[in-house]
Amino acid sequence: MYSVSLTTIKPLAPESVDTRHAGRGALLSQWVDACRKASLTRATFHDGARKIIRPYTITFTTIDDSVKLSDAGFTRAKLKALTRYYLHPESQKAAIALWSKRRDKAKYGSVGLTTYAHFVKGDVGGHTPHGSAFGPCLQDVCITWIAKDRYAIDVSYRTTELFKKFAPDLVFINDVLLKPFDFSEMQLDEARFNFANVTCHSMYWCTLIPHFEDPIAELEKIKRVDPYFHKCIVRWTAMYLVPKYFKGIAKFSQALRVQKDVLERVEPEEQVRLRKYLMANHPKREEANDET
Repeated sequence: MYSVSLTTIKPLAPESVDTRHAGRGALLSQWVDACRKASLTRATFHDGARKIIRPYTITFTTIDDSVKLSDAGFTRAKLKALTRYYLHPESQKAAIALWSKRRDKAKYGSVGLTTYAHFVKGDVGGHTPHGSAFGPCLQDVCITWIAKDRYAIDVSYRTTELFKKFAPDLVFINDVLLKPFDFSEMQLDEARFNFANVTCHSMYWCTLIPHFEDPIAELEKIKRVDPYFHKCIVRWTAMYLVPKYFKGIAKFSQALRVQKDVLERVEPEEQVRLRKYLMANHPKREEANDET
């Protein structure tokens, strides 16, 4: 006998939607809220600067076009890469036909499509173009016919990084994977994303700063519930915003791209506020105080 602990994030209540996203559609606010809640969720374990939570489920009430690639610091090149890695044309074509038949029959049932469109590295003659070290993160999608005017979506993941890498997946799923399906005159009940593992990487928390009404208040909440993760976030965010710590990412190209995005999307006044907070809460400052 054994028990499974499942962490589930419910849809964002309408009255608590962040007003910064007014007019943008519900999915953006729900993604930001999911990131906020994950930040405050107890880690299954920490792996260096990463918080790992498993298993994990996030439920959205909509899959709309309110999430943009730029909301996570990406360009259209990211969508092209996701399409190359995760669009399995034969599976999508078969699922579209099956979904059309399901709607014609007007009876309960579901259709599935795989997103396993690239190999694990080394699968083909020891070398695989576009191969993944551990297999695709996004595994498959299931669409369920509930009633003639209602349907549901379930998406399965091996893993994802929630703060930055997951948002482009939402764009890909809406703009590419599900776009050819006929959902006319139907209402989505829920879109449930089931993750075997979720990574919350402190180096990417800064991606969320432009989406928060008060990022310092968010940091203080994290500090109360997960002091270790708070220190990791402060350390990484300082390397993006505090000049004396810039050298920590000077030779790290990915971090430099993150820094460029943060400096472009975070308002100068907010940068000043955050810089003061980061310097006052930086682990090196605390270590220096402990030594005196």
